[in-house]
Amino acid sequence: MAKKKEEKLEVPMSAMIDVVFLLLIYFIATFQPNIVEAHMAINLPGPSRSTPPPDTEPPQTVQIYIKPDGLYWQGASKVGPETLVTRLTQIGQIDTQYTVEIKVDGDAREYQLVQVLDMCNKAGLEQLNVLELK
Repeated sequence: MAKKKEEKLEVPMSAMIDVVFLLLIYFIATFQPNIVEAHMAINLPGPSRSTPPPDTEPPQTVQIYIKPDGLYWQGASKVGPETLVTRLTQIGQIDTQYTVEIKVDGDAREYQLVQVLDMCNKAGLEQLNVLELK
């Protein structure tokens, strides 16, 4: 009896490459990045319809910078979370209408912003502005 030669079957690579590219295009076209800010409940102030009288002095402003190194800056001084809580609590006891500007570096972590927003909430501060630094 004669032995049959074993034939190797090759998979057509061009068809497989086409399928891989179609899947790649599908996943790129349907990808939607998760927007972290969409899950945070931040109440932004509405537009003011009344103009303040001309003799009124501007509201007090506290600026907090959030840097990617994990520390916070208040003005020109570097502060830790404990010091920042103490300062915000003192400001909240004086007047809850102080405006707090929170300036976040683009490379900072989201949890740092959430920590500062929690600190402001516990201190009773209501006028919050969140800005992103580039």
